[in-house]
Amino acid sequence: MEYDKTLLTLSSAGIGLLVTLATTVGAKTFLERILFMLSFISFLICIYLLFKIYEFNCSLIEGNIANKDDSQDDQCAKEYDKHAKWVFIAGVLCLALIGAAQMIGKL
Repeated sequence: MEYDKTLLTLSSAGIGLLVTLATTVGAKTFLERILFMLSFISFLICIYLLFKIYEFNCSLIEGNIANKDDSQDDQCAKEYDKHAKWVFIAGVLCLALIGAAQMIGKL
């Protein structure tokens, strides 16, 4: 769960950074606009997936207390966790490309 909390925090910070960059520097080219949108959408999807994981975790904890077998919820949580990680990485890569494009534009 610490891993999920960290991803949630970093995704929220990524959205904040994107909004700050968009309002202060802006997107100068079409490619930069696409990268802004892809990164923003990736972070939003990551946050959504993490909230779904929290729901599965609640079900798993309740199932453990009631001694129920919730292997399906556990499997779903693992799948969502894997997807959240990859979507977060995609958001970070797009954000890095935005930074590189901004830096190249300053040269």
